[in-house]
Amino acid sequence: MFVTPSTCLRALLPRGHVPSVSEVASRLEGAGVRLRPAAGGTCRWSLEGAVPAGARELPVRVRLRPSAGVPAHLAEGRPHVAAEAEGVEFELIVEATIGAAPAHEYHALLKVVAAAAPEARLFVDDAAYTARFPAWVEAAARSAAPPSPRALYTVHAVEADGRVWIHTHGLCRCGAIELEMLDVPADAADCLAPLVHAVAAQWMEQGPPCPGQTFAAGRDLELAWAPWPKALSKLAPAGPGGERDRDPLHAVPAGVLYVPERGLARTRWRCPSTLAPALRADPLLYVSETETERMRLLAQERWPTFVAALAAHRGEEDWRFLVKLAFEAEGGRREHLWAEAHAADAEAVDVTLLSAPRLVALEPGARAAHPTHRLSDWLVITPHGDVGPDDAIALED
Repeated sequence: MFVTPSTCLRALLPRGHVPSVSEVASRLEGAGVRLRPAAGGTCRWSLEGAVPAGARELPVRVRLRPSAGVPAHLAEGRPHVAAEAEGVEFELIVEATIGAAPAHEYHALLKVVAAAAPEARLFVDDAAYTARFPAWVEAAARSAAPPSPRALYTVHAVEADGRVWIHTHGLCRCGAIELEMLDVPADAADCLAPLVHAVAAQWMEQGPPCPGQTFAAGRDLELAWAPWPKALSKLAPAGPGGERDRDPLHAVPAGVLYVPERGLARTRWRCPSTLAPALRADPLLYVSETETERMRLLAQERWPTFVAALAAHRGEEDWRFLVKLAFEAEGGRREHLWAEAHAADAEAVDVTLLSAPRLVALEPGARAAHPTHRLSDWLVITPHGDVGPDDAIALED
């Protein structure tokens, strides 16, 4: 029987900094979190209790121990990560088992670790193979919206001989299973990322469907999955992801995605890369109401950052400013449409509509000012990459 792994957020502390249990307890109490001393085991000290997280109280433990440092795979090729971890002697750990409402519960842990270790040089989330810098953790902890589901996992792409094994790390601790794709042609791997994220968010919120059961990740995007042992016996991948790659980190419960094609006698398994043409055409990927509301709340909260960036870079080459606006349609439905922003302030945004509406009487290319209460998302395309509300801190550097 598989046991959901716990989440450990490790705050790497500056050399010589060894906070006492009373000091950290006082910091947490100032942030509205009350924890009691507990047996520390091999740790210097330990606190435990529960914190509000969505609809429930999440049991949590905070402890201080000698630092395990940063795993080599996180520091490799990232000198700024290695530099922040250099000379670290102790780390403060916030640990809990999440899953009922992953994003809200992870958000609660971020608030605890930010309050407990404001002097941390680096934050490590081993389950997601991720290192976070203090500015990101502090901004996420301050926000009224939980972080994106993407903050709870990473996607790895292992390539060999022109074939790619796409797989996630971090979903198992969210009450779901990891996602995989096998034998993806290298030239199709990039366009499959949105599909992976759409399925991951869906499974984190709803749980995966039964193996072999067809489900929709978007309009005309039907998939199914099989446990990786069954998939290996059926597919025998030519690329990575086979039995020899199944070390303990890659032998956890995982579902290999495939496109079912029903024939007269049996169902054929096609690689999700066969959906590449549809994905390149910017299809409608399904987003839950919970995630839509989270995105709306964060977009509104961090709107001043968008406005400031637009004022500073309007008209510059390689900069574009896009907003998603929600419009009421018949039957109580809403249609979310993308538009290009020309000017914006706290109350309104002047845009040219880019999307082709299906439910509301608007025309692509129409220009008008709209109130910011319609705002449900935004995106800034910069010379250094795309930035949305979840990454807004990148626009403040």
